[in-house]
Amino acid sequence: MLFRLLMIINIAMLTSIPVSAFQSAGGVIQITRQNADAVTILDVVAFNENIASIIYPASGTDYALASDFAVQVWDYARLALLNQGIQVSGRIAGLSYFNHNQTDSLAIYHGAGEEDGAIIEFWDRFGTQQQSALHLQNAKGQVVAHFLENTPLLATYDAFGANFAINIWDIRDGSLLHTFDGHTREILGLDFAAGSERLISYARDNTIRVWNLRTGAEEIFFTHEDVLNVDYNAAKNLLVSGSVNDVRLWDVDTGEAVAVLPHETFVADVAFNADATLLATIDGNNIHLWDAETGAERMTLTGHESSVSGILFSPDNDLLVSYDNPFLGMPPSIRLWDVSTGNVMTIISIGTESNIADVSFSPDGSTLMVLSGGGVLLYGVPSDTRPAAGTIPARIIPSSVNLRSAPSSAAEAFDVVFSQVVLVSGRDVTGQFVYLPEFDGWVRAGSTYIDLKGIPLETLPIVETG
Repeated sequence: MLFRLLMIINIAMLTSIPVSAFQSAGGVIQITRQNADAVTILDVVAFNENIASIIYPASGTDYALASDFAVQVWDYARLALLNQGIQVSGRIAGLSYFNHNQTDSLAIYHGAGEEDGAIIEFWDRFGTQQQSALHLQNAKGQVVAHFLENTPLLATYDAFGANFAINIWDIRDGSLLHTFDGHTREILGLDFAAGSERLISYARDNTIRVWNLRTGAEEIFFTHEDVLNVDYNAAKNLLVSGSVNDVRLWDVDTGEAVAVLPHETFVADVAFNADATLLATIDGNNIHLWDAETGAERMTLTGHESSVSGILFSPDNDLLVSYDNPFLGMPPSIRLWDVSTGNVMTIISIGTESNIADVSFSPDGSTLMVLSGGGVLLYGVPSDTRPAAGTIPARIIPSSVNLRSAPSSAAEAFDVVFSQVVLVSGRDVTGQFVYLPEFDGWVRAGSTYIDLKGIPLETLPIVETG
């Protein structure tokens, strides 16, 4: 998927569809799920600044988060912070993992302050020790990292300036390899496919250009009026582009349009699955699934109550995640779809003051990351090894108990959220609650009220349903 700059969102509230029943006894909270296909909230990573990007290494369960001026490295399997945070002097434009001097490294690309150009800082993979730094003369603007065989490359372009060129750098030594000239208006974005020698660029001049990273030559260009986004699959050499009223499927080798797919509204996003057998496109509140080789429509996914903002396939091609950002105070939502049936597996709703900036799957597909301005929500994607229910030991701090209006005893529990507290919906109150036998009632729960033992939900025993 194309590189995105992420927006601020507020994660003060979180709900999901009613998929579980609630029971309690003593100091133990039991969550018994009736729908094993529902995702489970695992963790909330808090960040004090706007999150700009998230990247994953080729292997392992660590990932790096970048804000405007800081980087943190986390482990999504252990839900642990692996470093104390890296502060940089210039605004961060991008991150990349690659092998630097025979060592797995994290590269941070940021502005050089008052100097002309930009800085690349090289850190160990977990961001605990800086290895070196490199000054790129005359480099500025947006950045996308890519590997061409064993050569780590960096593509930079100025999305807001009068220079419409794309520069390709070798970040081992900072040398400028190629300058791609051809666009005549502002560049909207770049797209790489892993391991491919091709770079795709698209711009406000209504062109999509294919560049060869090895030779520095322009191979071919396509014209698509009002192009908004692209996705490229190198294995099939297929490219898809979306515009204000249609989607076009291109054969990059021949330059021919395989199909033109009319849409009723502007196309907010397009995406191939990993093997380019399926293509997903957004059409207002709906999502179309197409045969990626012929352009024949497979099905239409309906259910979003407002325009869909983004889509992404899971690494195993089985799932599609979609999200919307409604206006007028309506809560944004995320839907997880089974692409073989077209059925929605679960719905996650973010609070009314929120905007979902982006979503991504971990490389192994076990975790869904929902990116926000102030943090990342981590959801466990259901699998054969991930339980659909768990028992959470908890210790109440009596001095902090705050009795409030509470739901009825028959209220449905929606999910386990934030530090694994139960979210329920009752008579006139929706919020985070826990049942206290000593009070024979419900208590609104917050981080200061309940002390959980930190046992990850996926390691807890499954509670058999009756």
